[in-house]
Amino acid sequence: MAIFLCYLETRISTVRFYEKWGLITKPVREENGYRIYTDADIRQLKIIRVLRCANYSLEAIRRMLLSLAKAEINAGKKVRVL
Repeated sequence: MAIFLCYLETRISTVRFYEKWGLITKPVREENGYRIYTDADIRQLKIIRVLRCANYSLEAIRRMLLSLAKAEINAGKKVRVL
């Protein structure tokens, strides 16, 4: 985890805070208690980081992430044309 946190210039406490706010999902844990972050989690953290640097509020970021998730779901649906 330390490697990708350095890459994102983000502290562990910040990631935990985002988890509490629901901006990222709580990761699966290994038997030793280490958190396992997916590529999607890292992508989400990148988005959050950019938006925070642009002075967006956490609430605004949450709304944007929800809109993005809905758009991705809708993009994955097949359109049936008669």
